[in-house]
This record gives sequence, C-alpha cells and structure tokens, in this order.
Amino acid sequence: LPVAGGGVDNRFDLDGRGKSWAGEAVRRSHVAGVQPLLMLGGEGSLQAFRECSLPATRSACVKSILEVIDAFGFAGLDLDWEPVETEDQSTILALAEELRAALGQRLLTFPVGWNNKNLDNLKRPFYRQLSQICDRLSIMSYSMNWIGDGWKSWHFSPLFGEADQTPSSVSNSVQALQSVGVPASRIHLGIGFFGQAWENVTPLPVTTAGQETAPAAMRVRISDNDVSYANIVRHVKDYDEALHWDDACKASYLRFSEPLEFPSGIRPPVMTTFLPFEDARSIQAKGEYAHAQGLGGAGHLLLHRHGAD
Repeated sequence: LPVAGGGVDNRFDLDGRGKSWAGEAVRRSHVAGVQPLLMLGGEGSLQAFRECSLPATRSACVKSILEVIDAFGFAGLDLDWEPVETEDQSTILALAEELRAALGQRLLTFPVGWNNKNLDNLKRPFYRQLSQICDRLSIMSYSMNWIGDGWKSWHFSPLFGEADQTPSSVSNSVQALQSVGVPASRIHLGIGFFGQAWENVTPLPVTTAGQETAPAAMRVRISDNDVSYANIVRHVKDYDEALHWDDACKASYLRFSEPLEFPSGIRPPVMTTFLPFEDARSIQAKGEYAHAQGLGGAGHLLLHRHGAD
C-alpha cells in the first residue's frame, strides 16, 4: 500500500506473515516460469496515492517501491490507483513515467475499470497516454453491474450484450480503449474467479439478467472472497440444476426458485435467488476472444495452458 509521505506498507495485508508469504509466492512463481508483479494500492488507497505522488514526495515513493521489488524479486509493478478521477490524471501520468524510468525492462501494468456505454468513461485520451507508458492496461472485468440508476439486473462479467439498461460488456470495454488509440497488444483482461449473491429485499423475484431492479428491492452484500468459485461449488448443493448459461453474453449464472442461504457469517443471512459468476466456460470464452482480437493478455495465458500457440 502507498503511504503518505512517500513510503510503502509492505506487510501484504497479512500482518506478521506477509513478508514470508510474499517471498515464497515470488519464489514459486519464478520456478513455474510466471512473472510475479507487486500490486500497489487498490480500493481505499486514493488519498495516500495523492499524497505520496506530489512532486515533493514522488521520488521517495518510487524509491520505496523499487526497494520492495528488488528485495523480493518481483518482475514488475501493477499500479492500482483507483478510482481514476479527472483531477488526478496528470499526477498518475507523472508517477507512471517516473516508475517506467526506474523499472527499466521490468513490467509496469495499470488496472482500469470497465466501460459504461452510456457514459463512455474509458473513452479518454488519458488512457492512450497511459498505454504509451505502461506495458498493459488490465480491464477489471468483474462486478460489471449495478442496482438502480436505470439498470436492469445483469451478469457478473458478460463478454457481449451491452444495452441501454445493461450498459456493460468486456468487448465494449475493449472497443472503448481501442477507440482512443490504445493498441490491442496493450489491453489485458483481468478476470475475477468469483461471483455475486443478489438478494430480493422485497418480494420482487429477480432470478436472471435483464429484469427490473431498484435499490429498495435488491441488494448485493457479498462478493469476491465470500463468493469465490470454490465457495460456490462447495455451498450450492444443487449446483448442476441451478447452473445456467447465457450464450449470447457468454456468461454463467445460478438461479434459484426458492432463496438459497449462502454462508457468509453476516446477519441477517444472505438469501440469494440470482448468483452471476465466472466459471471455466466463461473464462474460456474470454480467452478465445482475447486471442482472436490479438489482446496482450488473459486469452494467451489460458490458451498456452492448453498447449496452443
């Protein structure tokens, strides 16, 4: 995590175990022929990024980051500055340029949000400028939906199918970046191996994508680690019966005629009727798409795993 004043918190969010865990993760990655990246930042770190990226502290910040990379043997850096606000764009570019110079041949990547076709938030010259500095921009292609603001219920990570009331898809996000000059080879698909448990607050039965929703009627309280693919398979007793596939969107989801209690430890219990998620089939579709479009990552990795070139 960035630290105001130019330092870096390198506990890896694991208190006393973080450094030993990171060292072992890096070692195993190199043995397996994988390039391990140090991810800096993430949700909740915006203010610290702003403070450590000021002209007076930027060099100290870059120096601290390089010290961690060198100490553990990382192959590069994933600069996870989020959210990207308009007023921060020049600061981000300045920090990225200084990091690029310091990293040399090591990798520099940057995660970007998904595009809302009604807002075209990725259609900014900033992303073309950033792609000229970074090795790749990684689209965070997960949780690509919303409750309220005119949205209908929608998939977790649809490859296709964006519309006015379901305005997101992976392909639309790729197209948005390419429209401002980001080369396909520098676009990477960041794929999340988890899902979301949608709940009906009122009797409004939402069990699939494309249904009417409202914040007063729907909510999503758990996702990410709680609803990992492993937990989905472990806790959904009738998984095969509940599993559905949207072939137009290339997206998987579970639907339940009666609310299913999904274990989370929170109260009141999470009772879900619609659980969109990422599985092997949807990931394969993204890999094939990335390969066909000549993107710089995700698809190639998955296809290499199957022995293809």
